[in-house]
Amino acid sequence: MSAIHLLDTATIDKIAAGEIVERPASVVKELVENAIDAGATVIQIEITDGGTQLIRVTDNGSGIDHEDIPKAFLRHATSKIENADDLMRLHSLGFRGDALASIAAVSKTEMVSKKAECDYAVCYRIEGGSEISCEKTGAPNGTSVTVRQLFYNVPVRRRFLKTPVSEAVRVHEIVMNQAMSHPDISFSFVTNGQVKLHTSGSGDVLETATRVYGMEFGREMLPVSAETEGLSVSGYIGSPALSRGNRKFETFFVNGRSVSSETAQKALEEAYRGYTMQHRFPVCVLYLQIAPDAVDMNIHPTKSRVRLADRISVYQMVYSACLQTLKTGGRVPTVTLEEPSEKTEKEREQKENDKLDYFMNQMRERVMAYHHEELPEIKSEPDTKAVERIKEEQREADGQISLFQHHAGVNRTHKRYQLIGQLFDTYWLVESDETLYIVDQHAAHEKVLFEQTMESLRNKEYTTQMVSPPIIMNVSEREEQVLKERLPELERIGYEIEPFGDRSWAVTGVPGNMFSIAQETLLRELIDDLSEDLPAKAAPDVILEYIASASCKAAIKGNTVMNKDQMNELLVRLFALDNPFHCPHGRPTMIAMTHRDLDKKFKRIV
Repeated sequence: MSAIHLLDTATIDKIAAGEIVERPASVVKELVENAIDAGATVIQIEITDGGTQLIRVTDNGSGIDHEDIPKAFLRHATSKIENADDLMRLHSLGFRGDALASIAAVSKTEMVSKKAECDYAVCYRIEGGSEISCEKTGAPNGTSVTVRQLFYNVPVRRRFLKTPVSEAVRVHEIVMNQAMSHPDISFSFVTNGQVKLHTSGSGDVLETATRVYGMEFGREMLPVSAETEGLSVSGYIGSPALSRGNRKFETFFVNGRSVSSETAQKALEEAYRGYTMQHRFPVCVLYLQIAPDAVDMNIHPTKSRVRLADRISVYQMVYSACLQTLKTGGRVPTVTLEEPSEKTEKEREQKENDKLDYFMNQMRERVMAYHHEELPEIKSEPDTKAVERIKEEQREADGQISLFQHHAGVNRTHKRYQLIGQLFDTYWLVESDETLYIVDQHAAHEKVLFEQTMESLRNKEYTTQMVSPPIIMNVSEREEQVLKERLPELERIGYEIEPFGDRSWAVTGVPGNMFSIAQETLLRELIDDLSEDLPAKAAPDVILEYIASASCKAAIKGNTVMNKDQMNELLVRLFALDNPFHCPHGRPTMIAMTHRDLDKKFKRIV
């Protein structure tokens, strides 16, 4: 029975169709997803000139039935779904049946595929949507798709492409995402004959992340895991020291697909509030498993966005799981910190190179089998400088584990320390556990006040401070709607607000904990945040955080002389907190230098 079939009109009408082939990266994405759906455990991606001249994706998957290969290039021909009902229980990455047809329409495409039970492979050629040939050939089990001269028949679209280097970077990012989404698959990415990425396919997420993103990620990632019926989250988040200036390293996977999820993103960033500075963003590799009927993948042509049936549950699970990890600071097994013996290191390098060489030359033989081309042998030369640099980073890692991880889980209320004194009337010097801490007194006091105010508000110890004359606020229609909806909650924590006519409101009382801080500005910011379409973000939590943040304005400033009794009292309160290392805005309250660091600085040790 044929595995690939044409979808009926009713199903086609319900598919979020659109232009699939925008640039080489979109071609690679579609072909790699097909390889994953075919059960491949090894996938190689090769491009030339950013993918404009050549894209080749080769896998060792199940292959395609010979009679189905021409049919695979018809629009809305797929083996992934049979009818519209299947759209609500998707288990595959692809399902529309548009990818190969769209690619073949704007390129010169060749497919070679062989199933394990067949004695021969079939080579199918199609150019500009027109079939050229279909013939028997020899090839290993699996499928190889070669796309040449992308957009050769649509020159106007070529003009919108970036430089080959820029397009190659986009392809590299796609491969990185796919490698992280399926750490159990070995990926290899080659551009212009150079190996840019190779993963082992061991299934180890941390190892794959280290290969994809670098050694720093391997050292500074914290494990996350939580599960309820029909929903689970797992993976890693970066320690606060690993924050970045943009969201590019916030990576989410839903049911094995790399997606953009505003709900998960906001939950992650909310968990990091107080752990990272403003305008800095966390790093994560998080895998969400959601019941197929509770997530809609069919809302965007690129399948990069999803619609969640229960956003509240997803938000709460991601938020609570990440926050718990940050609070406990679970240590992550670091990646080969000990110095390997020279023999062991050489054996490991040789094993990796042999495996890569075997894979690359297998692909070379596959291509030659049906092109009769004499291709140069691809040999991966080890980068000796990079190896030495990684070794040095590993040696340094013993004394450079982040402060956040080093003290996670310690009962800080019983920490023994010695206060040495005040420096520049701004910083305190504290000795503890073979480590010198330099504490920022303003940030430390700010953190203590924040937690103190949060605690009183959680315990419903609310007071109201009357405002005379009242603050008159002119609000938009949306803001007025929020005020009406949230008014009972605002009143419960100390606000007194009443309508003043024509979309104006009079604020006659504010929470007494606000220390007379710019009440109108704070209230407007609070309303703006409550206006966001985020049902999982509980209004009381938002309100408490804003009020507590405002109370921190009363913290002691720098250049203020303090005596030892005052400093000791504040240190006791600071070390008793779950997270004493960051102020509410994410700035560090302290930095540290170990005894070993000092010895190295003074050349006592080398």
